[in-house]
Amino acid sequence: MEKTIKFIWDYYGEPAAKTAEHHSIHLMEFAKAKELKIQKTGWEELKENRAIAFILLPENDAKNLKDILRPNRAEYFKEK
Repeated sequence: MEKTIKFIWDYYGEPAAKTAEHHSIHLMEFAKAKELKIQKTGWEELKENRAIAFILLPENDAKNLKDILRPNRAEYFKEK
C-alpha cells in the first residue's frame, strides 16, 4: 500500500485562519486541474493566530509536486 504524504503550509497572525482557508481552496483547484488522486485538502486552526492549509497526496505524486507546490513542510500521514 502506497504511503500518504501531507503537505503543510503554516500561517500566523490575525488573518491566519482566513488565509489558510483561502489557500485550501486553491489547493483543491490545483488538484482538479492536474487531475491528481488527492485524498483530502483542508485547513485547521491550531491556536489563536496560527493555522495550516494542507493537501494529502500519494507518495509518488508528492515527490513530483514538491517543487511546484513548495509546502513549508511535509510529513507521512497516518489515519487517527
